Formats: sequence, structure tokens, C-alpha cells
Amino acid sequence: LSSVGSSLASGYTHAGVVEALQLLAAARIRVVFLTARPITFVARTRSFLESIRGAEGRGLPAGPLLTMSCKALQALRSPHQTFKTSIMAEVKTLFKPSEEGASGWEGPW
Repeated sequence: LSSVGSSLASGYTHAGVVEALQLLAAARIRVVFLTARPITFVARTRSFLESIRGAEGRGLPAGPLLTMSCKALQALRSPHQTFKTSIMAEVKTLFKPSEEGASGWEGPW
């Protein structure tokens, strides 16, 4: 199976991810969740993200979830790195460079 296939079945999270993303959110940096999982898994993916808890019991900050717009079998055959790279480039076009801001980009909000 591709890494997409593996990720559909796993529930692995990196240690400290909740704390790191909460720090970004506290600094007013919007978090966007990007996955190569197919859109048909969106409910399962949201449920998984909502179940993640950090050391102090806090969850991930709120943020949009971007998925592949295809079904499961198509996602298994699609190169996930190409998908993620193209989506990140597209999202970046929605923002303008910022002189301030920890992320270096200022959003439309």
C-alpha cells in the first residue's frame, strides 16, 4: 500500500503536535489541516482529528480540513506529495506577504 493506504488505517500522531499547533493558534496563526485521504473519508478524518489530545488533555485548534476530491481507490493511486504540494501552492496564492506576522503571510480575514 502507498502511504495514503497506510494512513487510512492508522491513528498515529507525532508527539507534541497538539501543543505546537495550540502555540501557533495562540499567536493568531490559522491552522489548516491537509490530508491525502480521499473526500469519502472526511467524516472519519474529522473524527480522528477531534480525538487527538495533548499531554494536558487539550485538543487540536479549529481549522479547515482539505482532502483529495476523489474516491478511495483513486487516492491510493495518486501521488500524495504532488497533491499536497499543489494544494499548498494554491492556498499560498490566497495570502499576501506580511511585514509582521510570525508566519510571514497575512490572510484575507
